[in-house]
Amino acid sequence: MTRPQFRSLVIYFWLCLTLSFNGAMAQQATEPEALPTEPTQTQLDAVTRLDALQESQAALDKRLREVNAALQKADETDKPALETERDALEKDIERLKRAFEQVAIGGVDLNFLEPEEEGEFDWQQELIEIMQPLLENVKVLTEKPRKIEKLRSSITLYEDRNESIEKALQKLMELEEVKATEATRKRLESLIANWQRQKQENNDAIELAQFQLRALQGDNVSWWEALRESVNEFLSGRGLTLLVAMSAAATVWLVMRFLLWISRRRVRDPRDRTMTRYRLAAYAYSALTTILMVVAAIIVFYVRGDVLLLGLSILLLAGAALGLRNTLPRFISETKLLLNVGALREGERVIYKGVPWQVSSLNLYTTLKNPAIDGVIRLPLSELAGMTSRPVSAEPWFPHEQQDYLLMPNGKLAQIIRITPDITELRYGGGAAGVISTAELYTLDALNLTRNGSFGVAGVFGIDYAHQSLAISEVTAKFRNTLQTAIDEHGLAEHLQSMLVDFKSAGSSSLDYLIYLTFDSKVAPSYFSIERLIQQACVKACNEENWGIPFPQMTLHSGDFRVTSDSGSGQ
Repeated sequence: MTRPQFRSLVIYFWLCLTLSFNGAMAQQATEPEALPTEPTQTQLDAVTRLDALQESQAALDKRLREVNAALQKADETDKPALETERDALEKDIERLKRAFEQVAIGGVDLNFLEPEEEGEFDWQQELIEIMQPLLENVKVLTEKPRKIEKLRSSITLYEDRNESIEKALQKLMELEEVKATEATRKRLESLIANWQRQKQENNDAIELAQFQLRALQGDNVSWWEALRESVNEFLSGRGLTLLVAMSAAATVWLVMRFLLWISRRRVRDPRDRTMTRYRLAAYAYSALTTILMVVAAIIVFYVRGDVLLLGLSILLLAGAALGLRNTLPRFISETKLLLNVGALREGERVIYKGVPWQVSSLNLYTTLKNPAIDGVIRLPLSELAGMTSRPVSAEPWFPHEQQDYLLMPNGKLAQIIRITPDITELRYGGGAAGVISTAELYTLDALNLTRNGSFGVAGVFGIDYAHQSLAISEVTAKFRNTLQTAIDEHGLAEHLQSMLVDFKSAGSSSLDYLIYLTFDSKVAPSYFSIERLIQQACVKACNEENWGIPFPQMTLHSGDFRVTSDSGSGQ
């Protein structure tokens, strides 16, 4: 750049600066002057208080100069008293200066301006300093009410002091009126001046506390405004931090789930997912995802500088670590179950409350199923502690199924309507309904007429001994033929599988025959009808052949005589 060009550039910048300055001056000249505002009552009170403090300080300054001058001329006996007074005056002056500043700035707390003293390392103090931000954030919610209460307590205390000071001054005034020596009178005057100074200091303290109290109470706003400000402050501060932290944790979760989805697509055989190493990898991946989500949230708290949330997070993690110490044995046991390496394993058979179940799904909430029972049972891992399963074999899962007919121990015939994990619904003859515990039904000694596709009905019938010669050949054939005819007439022939009619035994009063019929399970509801049919057919055969049917024989013993009654033999 040549010198003429440089000179032109300097002149150009000088002209721009001049024009900008002139424009600013012209704008300032054209702007109307701000009208002075009327001072408020609070400001007027503050100025009045400042004038009083200034006068008090000026009086103390004057007295301090007098004491300093007296110290230069005093002898050794008077110096201690003057030095004590000088120290008290200096403290009072310093107090008035702070009070003047407090009133001037509207009662703002200035304790934070005091320098902190450094001392030796104290781990307890360091721990308190670490926890202090947390406590301060918690205390901030009640800071203003606590300050107001503290100021009220201080005012009450100062007023109590004033009463004591007034009593002391009254006593001193009364003694001053009594004639005394010159030395005693001077000492009394010194005490009166000292107590008057204390009274003034106490009054100053009361006025300062009242001024601060009015300043705090003057800041009160309506609850709606306070709520709105609190909500706005939360949303723009800690609420935003929480939202960012939750977003970061959700992002980590979505990324980890996406990676898991990609890895699962490579596992084509579903049987591989039941293997122990797959379970171990899956739970380890879930634990890693949780840790990364927590770390992401803590990083957000740290970057945003939210000490409260960061401290609370660390405290929660520390509490979780301490709690894990007590739950570690149970955690290890449940982890073995989750990894399918414990005493209870997926797909095996286990007895729960007296009923066999199959471990269908082993997870935080394990699912138990039974093919013969409607419904499933979900149990937490803690409920499975101590259980032992075994491999599934060809044994039945339940001795009965729905729609089966049971001959109950009480002799009643019942049909199973529905089996649930808790109860079993039954239907008796005539449509009567009943229920029984499923666990009780599992061990109940009941005959299932439907389970194996067939059932048998037994009957015993006896004839008179007068027909003993026909007992083996003719009676058996007659009973069989008559019974077959009765079965055909009742439409049960197609369901009859076998028939047994045979001589059973020679009873005390009759020749007894055993009749045993086997039918298809389809006619199980006719069980009692078949029992009656057997007796009816035998009676019919006896009537056709004029065979006698004996009554039970009864023998009576009376002294040396024996009376025998055979009312059914006809002899």
